[in-house]
Amino acid sequence: MVRVAPENCFQLGFPDQEAYLNLPELIELLDVMIAKLQPDLVLSPCYEGGHPDHDSAAFAVAMVRQRRKSFRHWEFPLYHASPTGLMITGRFVGKGAGRGESVLRLSRSERFLKRRMLECFETQQDFLGNFKLNIERFRRAGEWDFTKAPHAGLLLYERWGWGMNGAAWRARAADARMAV
Repeated sequence: MVRVAPENCFQLGFPDQEAYLNLPELIELLDVMIAKLQPDLVLSPCYEGGHPDHDSAAFAVAMVRQRRKSFRHWEFPLYHASPTGLMITGRFVGKGAGRGESVLRLSRSERFLKRRMLECFETQQDFLGNFKLNIERFRRAGEWDFTKAPHAGLLLYERWGWGMNGAAWRARAADARMAV
């Protein structure tokens, strides 16, 4: 299994789907953590409209990156809606989505490790079956305008009826950006 020292594990405590309600606090917590750890590289999900917490993480890291030029910010895709509303996993969203990406083809032992890590999320097993084990994609984080939707049409979490929408998320992001 992946060995991470307990002192390097952090839980920020925001309820599922509610990080966007706490964007200023999220930015401050990440800023303090990044200042303490001094990483060369920070990975975040990309801004893609699949899950509001993933978009919040992308936004918060981007805001900290504007404050601190001490690290590189790279992103990875998780999931988003296709134009017809289907869930697309493991691919960057939008035109030119594959430009500048690095694709890591995982070895047999890396796929085994990834599978074991995913198995730790016991309540998410049906959902995680939608993701491939053989590759990981990364790219330098985009210069996102978080006041605009990441793609045309309904966002995936809007389609899923989670009781929130992209306009509300973007309004919170705009307010948090002004506060930063």
